[in-house]
Amino acid sequence: RSTPIPVSRKAAAEPPSKLGVRAGSTITVENAIKALVTRSANDVATAVGEFLGGSETNFARMMTAKARQLGMNATTFQNAHGLPNNRQVTTARDMAILGPELIPGPVRRGSWGHRQVRCPETSRDANGSTGVAE
Repeated sequence: RSTPIPVSRKAAAEPPSKLGVRAGSTITVENAIKALVTRSANDVATAVGEFLGGSETNFARMMTAKARQLGMNATTFQNAHGLPNNRQVTTARDMAILGPELIPGPVRRGSWGHRQVRCPETSRDANGSTGVAE
């Protein structure tokens, strides 16, 4: 949970919605999960993808492979955050398969109830708020 995830220039430059983490900084895994759940933070999603996959492109390949394992045969991911990409596709059926997979797990279960998160890794979020993902 306290493992630091580095933030690249690419991650920091992602369009909103974002938390406002700065290039060269880090965010803990725990705060990254909370930011993704409460804010859908595109900058944090890219940083997590780069951290887990070595690159966002490789992470998208990993997500697509996992989708196939789950039976999500009409889904192809192209990025970590879900912003529009002509080659990124899914269906309502595939998202219905994914939904129940998000619920179990002690880390995830504790993250869903947050309405806002204090995040010391950023001085300002995309709305100018200090260190809070709402």
